[in-house]
Amino acid sequence: MLRNISMDPRFLGNGSDYSAKVTNIVWEHRRTLMVRLTNYMISSKQCLTPQAKDNKELMKTYNALPDEEVIASETLTKILQTRRMKANQSQDFSSEPLSVAGMMSLHMTAWDWLSDTLKNTARDIDPCMRVIAVECSYVRTYRPCMLQDKYIGALCCLLEDTLTCGVKKIQTIDSRGQLTSMQTWLWWDGFMLSHSQESPAAILDRIKDSVIKEQQQQQDRLIMENNDREAIQKLVTYVVNMSCAISASPQAMPSADIINPLQELITTCTHCRPHGPPSLRVLEAHFCVR
Repeated sequence: MLRNISMDPRFLGNGSDYSAKVTNIVWEHRRTLMVRLTNYMISSKQCLTPQAKDNKELMKTYNALPDEEVIASETLTKILQTRRMKANQSQDFSSEPLSVAGMMSLHMTAWDWLSDTLKNTARDIDPCMRVIAVECSYVRTYRPCMLQDKYIGALCCLLEDTLTCGVKKIQTIDSRGQLTSMQTWLWWDGFMLSHSQESPAAILDRIKDSVIKEQQQQQDRLIMENNDREAIQKLVTYVVNMSCAISASPQAMPSADIINPLQELITTCTHCRPHGPPSLRVLEAHFCVR
C-alpha cells in the first residue's frame, strides 16, 4: 500500500512524502482507530466468502458476474489498451470516467502494464482485468457496511484529507452539468463516506479520555507490580539469610520447611491483588528447593 502511494502519478510532488504521512497516521492511531479496523476485519472475515485461489476459481467467479460488470471490465481493458499507445502513456486514470468499476485500481498495483513485453492481450492483460472485476464485486460485500462505522470512517477521513492535499486538480462535471476543477483523493473502489460521517476531530476527542484513562490504569498497574516485586525481593532476601532457614545439606540450601510455606504465602497474597500475580521468578532466582 505504501509503495503504491509513493508511486502514484496523481501527486504534484514526491509521493514518498505522503506515504510517510500515512505511516505516521497509522502509527499515531495504532491503539484506537487501527485496532477498531483490525477487529472489524477479523470478525467480518468469518462471514465472507473465500476469495478465488487459482485461475479456475477466478474464471468461475468472473463468469457468474452480472453482464454490466463484465461490460465494465471489457471497457477498462479498452481504456488500458488506449493508454498503452505511445501517444497517451499516462498512468493517471483520475481523468477517466469513474462510472467504470475499477477505474482507479491500476493505481493500486505494481504491475507494469506499459511494458513492451505485454504483447498478447488475452494472455497478458485480460487475466488482470478479470481479477479487478472480481475484486470490485467482492469489496461490495463488506466495504459499504465497514465505512458506516464512525471510527473506521474517521480513519478513512484522516487518510483522505492527508492525501488530497498533494494530488493534482482534475476537471469534472458538477451536479449542475458545468465543468469544474476538483482536488480530491479517489479511492480505487470508488466508495465514498456518508455525509453523516462525523469529523475525525470529534471522534478522537471522545475517545481521548478513555485512552488517557487506560494509559493511567496501565501505569498504575506497572507501578504496583514493581512495588510487589521489590517487596518480595526484600522478604526472600531476609528469609534466606536467616541462620535457621539453612538446611543441613552439604549445599547449604534453604530448608524446604521454610521455603515451601513462604512461596505458598507469596502466591496466595499476590493472587489477592486486583492486578493479578506478579512473576514469581524472583523466588526461583534465589533458591532451588531439593
